[in-house]
Amino acid sequence: MRSGENAMEVIQRVKEKLKGLEKGLPDGITIEMGYDRSGLIERAVTTLKTKLIEEMVVVALICILFCFISGLPLLQYLHFRWVS
Repeated sequence: MRSGENAMEVIQRVKEKLKGLEKGLPDGITIEMGYDRSGLIERAVTTLKTKLIEEMVVVALICILFCFISGLPLLQYLHFRWVS
């Protein structure tokens, strides 16, 4: 696999190539995968997506909380100072 290449696409292409090679082997001979990282990659991507969504929700709630609790008096103060 080359640097910067999509690992999942490479793994899928290797699996397809191995299936094609198995057709030409004698009966009873199979090719077995020794190390398949596709499950690890899928779990890592799923975990990353979940954590990013959780962090976005937390940041949004903090922003909303800040705007409604402390932001309103601050905005009123700045508005009155700007107008006068």
